[in-house]
Amino acid sequence: MAMIAPTTHPLTEPLDSPFDPYAPELLQPFIPPGETEMSSPSRIDSSGNDRQDSVVTLVAGPTIDPQRRQQLSLQLIAPAILVAVITAGIASALLAWLIVHSSQSSLTEVWQDKAFLLDEGTKVEGDSGRTARLMGLTISSAASTLVGISSPILISLYAFRAAQAWLKASHRGSSVHDVHLPTPLQYGLLLELLTGGGLTTLFSTSRYFLKRQNASASRILKQSFVVVVTIYILTHAISGVDLWLHTVTTTITSSTSTPSTTPRQLGIGQNTCPPYVPSGLIRVCLMTQGGWAGDPRPGMLVVSNTSTSLQAITLADHADMAVLVVPGVPNDLQFRSTSFGARTSCELITPLCHLGGDVTEMCTGFPRSIFPVVTYENDTDSLTSSESKVFLLSSNCHQNNQSCTQLSPDQITNEWVILSPDSDMLNSYTLWLQLVWASDGAAPFTSPNNTDIVSVFSNKAAMLANCSLSFYNVTLDYSNGTYALVDEELLDVALSDGLAVPTRLGHYLSHLIANVEGLAFTSASPDEVTAFLTQDLGRLALGSAANITNLRKNTLSLSTVQTASLGRYPFWPVVILLALLYTHALLALIIFLITFLFSRSVRIRVPPPGGSGATVVASTLELVQLRLTSPVALVAALFPPAVGPAARASLAAQTDVISMFDDRPGVERLRVGIGSEDAGQGCAQFGVWQGHAGKDDGWGMGRS
Repeated sequence: MAMIAPTTHPLTEPLDSPFDPYAPELLQPFIPPGETEMSSPSRIDSSGNDRQDSVVTLVAGPTIDPQRRQQLSLQLIAPAILVAVITAGIASALLAWLIVHSSQSSLTEVWQDKAFLLDEGTKVEGDSGRTARLMGLTISSAASTLVGISSPILISLYAFRAAQAWLKASHRGSSVHDVHLPTPLQYGLLLELLTGGGLTTLFSTSRYFLKRQNASASRILKQSFVVVVTIYILTHAISGVDLWLHTVTTTITSSTSTPSTTPRQLGIGQNTCPPYVPSGLIRVCLMTQGGWAGDPRPGMLVVSNTSTSLQAITLADHADMAVLVVPGVPNDLQFRSTSFGARTSCELITPLCHLGGDVTEMCTGFPRSIFPVVTYENDTDSLTSSESKVFLLSSNCHQNNQSCTQLSPDQITNEWVILSPDSDMLNSYTLWLQLVWASDGAAPFTSPNNTDIVSVFSNKAAMLANCSLSFYNVTLDYSNGTYALVDEELLDVALSDGLAVPTRLGHYLSHLIANVEGLAFTSASPDEVTAFLTQDLGRLALGSAANITNLRKNTLSLSTVQTASLGRYPFWPVVILLALLYTHALLALIIFLITFLFSRSVRIRVPPPGGSGATVVASTLELVQLRLTSPVALVAALFPPAVGPAARASLAAQTDVISMFDDRPGVERLRVGIGSEDAGQGCAQFGVWQGHAGKDDGWGMGRS
C-alpha cells in the first residue's frame, strides 16, 4: 500500500496552553514515530497488471494557502441563520395571531379563562353548519414540522465545533493515546450522533459512558452528546406539546353585547281598565252585553297560539309562572322589560268525589269554607253522547269571611261593579274544576290507565281538581332566546279581578279539556298530569285576558348581542409551546454565533495529478466536519479508487462527497459476506468486500 511519508516534527506544547492552529509547524501532517517517506510498493491494478505508484511527498501533496486564516463560508452557516429566523419567526407569528385575533381585552381575562379565546373566522363544515376556524393549530403544526426539519441542520453546524476541537487535539497531542482524541469506537459514536442517529444512538452512547472498562471518553464525545441530547429533547418536546395543544383545543360559542340607547317596545302594559287606586272605590274591569273588557278576540288568538302580537309562555324554572311576551324576538337582542304573569297550583281530588249531584255535598275533599261562584251548573246528567265539558266554580274571598261579595253571571250585567276597598277580596282565586267526558250512547266509558286521575261512572268519566290562581306584575330578562323572571309582585285586586273574568266566564275551557284529555287518559302518573294541568291552566288564564294587557311598553334596558364561534386554546400548552420555540431559536442562534465567531480554518491546496487540471482548494475544518457528519466520506476512505496517491489526495480534499469517488463505468462493485483481506489467503471474516467487477467467486472475495 502506498505510504505518504512527510517529515516528522516534535509536538511538546501542553494541551492547555494557548493554541494557534495556524502555526506553520502545526500545519504539517502528524506522522507516527518511525514512519518515513517511501515509494509505493507494486500493486495489482483493476486490469490485473502490475503497477508502481509514484512517491507522494509534501512538495507534491497538499500545501498551505497563503490566505491561511479564514472564517467559515456563509454558504455553510446560512442554513443555521435561516433556522433561527424561521423558528423565531413562526413563534412570533403564533404570538401575533393570538394577540390580533384575541376576543379578550387583557392578560387578566386570559388567566381567568385559563385559555386564549380567538375569533379566527368561521367555515362551513358539512351539515353541522358553520364552525370556528382553528388557524392557530395550523401554525403550531407548521412550527413542529419546521423544527423537526431544522434539527439535523443544527447538529451539522455544531459538528464544526467538534471538528475544531478534534483538530486542536490532533495537533496538540504528544501521543496517539492522548485522552483528548476519540478512540475508533468513540469516532463511530460521534459519527452516529452528528448524523442524527436518533434514540438508538443516544442509548448506545449512554451505555458506553456507563461501562467502566471502556476507554476514557473524549471531551469531544461528551460535549457532542450533551448538545445532541439537548436538541433531541427540545425537538420532541415541541412535537409533544403541539400534539397536546391539538388534543385540548376546542371551539366554543361566545356572545358579546353592545348597549343600545334606543329602546324598543318589547314590554307589555295595561291597555284598558284604569289602574287601581287604593283609596275610594274600586272599578272592576267588567263590561256589558255579554262581552268582557270590550273585545275578547285578542285573548282567543293568544289562547290558540295564533296571535302575532302576544304569546303566553310558562317559565318552568320559576315555579311555573306564566308570562305574556312579544313573539318572534330576535336572538341577537338582550333586554329587560315588564309584563304580566299568572301562577297556578293544582291538586287532583278525583278519588274524593262522586259524579252527579251537588259537588259541595258529594266531594269530601273540597274545602267547605269556599263559597263557589256558579258560572256553569254542575249537572253532569246534561251531557249528550260524545260530549266533554268543564264545570268551573271560583272564589277569591277569605275562607273565614262568609259575607264578602260574590259574583254570579246575572251580576255581570252592569258596566262595572263597584266594590268597597275593605271588601276583603283577594288576588288569590280558588278554582274547582270538573272535567267530564261522555261516551257514545249508553256504552261504558273506556277505562283510563289510572282511576286516581280519571274516575269512570257508567258512560261518563270525570277528572276533578282544586286549583289556586294569582296574577302578578313581573320583570323579565331576555337573553339568547330565553326569558328569565327577575322580579314578581302581586297585582292589585281591581286589575286581577278583571284578568280573572275570562276564567270565571269559562272562555277557554274548551281549550283546557282538549289539551288535558290525552294525558289524563294515557298517563299512569298523577304528578305528571297535575304538572301539565298547572302549567296549561296558568297559560290559558293569562292569555285569555290579553285585551287588557296588549299595550306595548319600552324596554327598561336593551343591548345588541353578537355571537361568534371562537377557538379555545388552553393557556399552558400555548405558553409552553411558545417558550420551547423561542428556546430552539435561541439555541440555533447561539450555535451559529459560536461556530461563526470562534471557528477558524486553514485552506490547503492540492495540485492536480500529473500537473494538469484544476488545483483543489479546501478548508481543513470543513474536511473534518464532513468526516463527522457524512458516512459517505468514511466509505470513500475505506474503499479508495485504484488511482495514484496524488489523485487520491485530490479526491480526499473534496468537500462534495460524490466528488470523493471515481465512480466511472467499470468500477469494482461491493459485496457483503465472509471473505479475507488477502484474496482468500488470510483469516476469513464477515465484511463488505470489493472485488473485480462482474467476477463471481462466492464468499471468498478480498479487497483488491
